[in-house]
Amino acid sequence: SQDVQVVVLKLNQNGGLTEMGWESWTDDDRGDIDWKSDRNSLDVAVGDFNGDATDEIAVAFRDHSHALQVMQVVYDPSGDTVNARVNSTGWWRDTGHGRGDVASVSVAAGDIDNDGNAEIISAFADSSNHLGVVTLDAATDSPTLRGSYGSGSGALSYVSFFDVQAGDIDGQGKVEVVIVFDDDDFKLEVVSFDDNPDCPCDDDASSGLVRRSGWTLANQYVAPYGIALGDV
Repeated sequence: SQDVQVVVLKLNQNGGLTEMGWESWTDDDRGDIDWKSDRNSLDVAVGDFNGDATDEIAVAFRDHSHALQVMQVVYDPSGDTVNARVNSTGWWRDTGHGRGDVASVSVAAGDIDNDGNAEIISAFADSSNHLGVVTLDAATDSPTLRGSYGSGSGALSYVSFFDVQAGDIDGQGKVEVVIVFDDDDFKLEVVSFDDNPDCPCDDDASSGLVRRSGWTLANQYVAPYGIALGDV
């Protein structure tokens, strides 16, 4: 296990980066990461989760017991030292629905419910390589579950490498969730999801996201990759 450390850097107008603050967490409940060399055990995203016009930081990782954990981190410029300027305000952790033994994680941020605040979207592969996704509201100090999506034994039931992003891909002014992954035949797949407007909803229903479309690159073996969204 390794400690989670977050460093905030500023790009200067004349070039170069300046360290603005940092913090590390060593306790089991918050910040003790179980690192796997062949998978992504940690990912980070930024977004304005509470509507204060300042971005917060979301850190998703496989913790000391292999469970999915999502920590919210803020930068506080009033801190007396660089070590005091970066602080965790709270975290979300769950061991149900395959989240107690995850193989890898990815995280993104976006306003998927169109309420003016970004939500945290974390995708993960469980110990059976089933794809799972949780969406979290983070307007308060500790993130809370908004909805979930679990592939189980149906479609998207086997993923290896994967990545998640959030953005308005159809130009309708609302953010969608997009996931890219290797399927069980090592083909590249891209799937998009809409937020369920009835959420926050029952975690057991696995209906926090509604699958809307997909694309497959057939007849071609693919290795690790990433995904980005933008108006190109």
